[in-house]
Amino acid sequence: MNKMTRCRVLYVDGRDGFDVLRDMILPMAVMRDLRAVTIEFDSDVDKSLFASSCYLLVRSGALRSAQNLQSFLLQIQVEGSSDVEPLDSQFLGSHNFKQLLDQMSPDCALRAAVFGRVPASSVSAILSMGADPNAVDDDILDSILDYACIYQSIDVIRALVDAGADPRCLTRPHSRTPLHAVAGMRKRDDMEEVLHYLLDLGLNARQVEKQLGWTALHYLVARQDCEEMIGAVKLLLSHDSTLASIADKAGDTPLTRRLVELQAKGSEGAAPAQLSAKLIAILSTLAHAEAGTRRGKHS
Repeated sequence: MNKMTRCRVLYVDGRDGFDVLRDMILPMAVMRDLRAVTIEFDSDVDKSLFASSCYLLVRSGALRSAQNLQSFLLQIQVEGSSDVEPLDSQFLGSHNFKQLLDQMSPDCALRAAVFGRVPASSVSAILSMGADPNAVDDDILDSILDYACIYQSIDVIRALVDAGADPRCLTRPHSRTPLHAVAGMRKRDDMEEVLHYLLDLGLNARQVEKQLGWTALHYLVARQDCEEMIGAVKLLLSHDSTLASIADKAGDTPLTRRLVELQAKGSEGAAPAQLSAKLIAILSTLAHAEAGTRRGKHS
C-alpha cells in the first residue's frame, strides 16, 4: 500500500497565511482515509483572508472525499504560549464556514462547530441532522462535550446534554471528566455557572484522572490564574468539602500542591504580605476545608 493512502491525521502549520486552505487539495486516496485535520495559524495572521480562502476550499470539494473525517479544527496559536484557541466567532459564523460544515458528516460538523464556538442554534441544527453527541473515534481522545465545556456557552452544553451527550463519559486514556476540562482550561467568565450545571447533573467531583491523580479541584488550584478562582473553589468545596483532602499520586492535596509550586518559584520565605490577598484567601479556604475533614475523621 502506498504510504500516502495510510494518512489518517493531517496537521497543517498555516503560519504563512490562509493560502493553506486554498491549497489543501489532496490526492483522493489521502482524503479517503483521513480522520482528523488540524489547521493552525499564528495569532498575527491576516484573518481578513479567511472567508475567501474558505470559499476556495469549499469549491474544491476536498472534504466531500473524506468520508471517514471525524475532526476538522481551525485554531489560532497564541503568541508566546502553548495555548491554542479557535478562530473568532465572526469568521466561524460566516457563510463559507457553514458551507464547510455542510461538506462534512454530521458528527464531524458537530465537533468542528462546537470547537469553533458557533451559536447554540447552529449546534442544535446540526444535532437535528442526526449528529451523535457521543461520537468517538480512535484518533480523538476528548468527547464533544469536553470541547463544549472548554470553549462553548452554557446553552451549547445544555443542548448537547439534552440531545443525549453523556456527561459521565471519561476521556481516553487519562479518565478525565468534563469537570476536569472546565476546571483546567475554561475561561473564568462563566466557569462557576458551568461547574454548577455539571454538578447538578450528578458528576462525581471526587473522580481522579489517571495521569497525575488529580481531581477537578487540583486542576483549578494549579491554574496560572488561580487567584481569580476563589468563587469556583468555594463552589466545589460547598459541593464536597472533602475534596480538599484528596491527595494526588505525589501525595499532595490541592493546597500542598500549590504550596510546593510556590516554593519551587522561590516563594518559600515570602511573607504573607508578598502574596496577593486573593491567593491568600484561596490558600486559607483550602486549609480550612482540609482541617475540617481531619477533625471530622477524629471526632
